[in-house]
Amino acid sequence: MTTVRAGVIGLLVLLALGLTACSSSPPSTTPSPDAAAASVATDFRLPDDQRECLRREFDADPGAARALDPTASATEAGLERLGTVEQRCIAPETLAASVSASAAEGIATMTSEQTACMRLAIVALSPTEQRLLMYGLTAPAVQQGDSPAIADLGRVTNGLLTTCGISADPSATAVPPTTG
Repeated sequence: MTTVRAGVIGLLVLLALGLTACSSSPPSTTPSPDAAAASVATDFRLPDDQRECLRREFDADPGAARALDPTASATEAGLERLGTVEQRCIAPETLAASVSASAAEGIATMTSEQTACMRLAIVALSPTEQRLLMYGLTAPAVQQGDSPAIADLGRVTNGLLTTCGISADPSATAVPPTTG
C-alpha cells in the first residue's frame, strides 16, 4: 500500500503541476458554491458554461464542496458527492483534454503520441474511474488522507501511465505506448 500511495502521490504531483499552478488559494472553510465552482473550473480550465453548471450543482448540494476544504478530512461519501457534481458538468472529453495537457506540461519527456494516448485512455475509462480521477485531482484531502480511494486512484493513474508508456520518473526517457 505504501508503494502504491507513493506512486499515486508522485503521479498526482506531476499531473497536478498544471492543474494546481493556476488554482486560486484554498479556502479555510467549506467553499461557497461560487468558490467551489471557480476552484474546479480553474483546476480543469473549464469554459464559463461548465463553471456555471458546477455552481448550480454545488448550490443544489453545498456539502459536496466540503471535500475541497484543505483544513477538513474528506469522507468517502464526501468525495463521491464532489465527484458526482464534477461528473455532471465535466464531459469525459473535457476531462481528458485537461488532464492530458496538464500531464504533458508537467512531464517533460511526454511525447505528443503519449498525450494523445492519455486523452483516449481517459475517455475510455469507466464513469466510476473518471469520477475518481476528477475528485482525486481536485480534493486536497485525497492526497493527504488514508482513504480506500487512494488504492483505486493509484490503479487508475498507474494504468494510464502504463497504457501510454509514460514514466513518472523525471529522469526517464519517453517509452512508446503499449498497443493492444
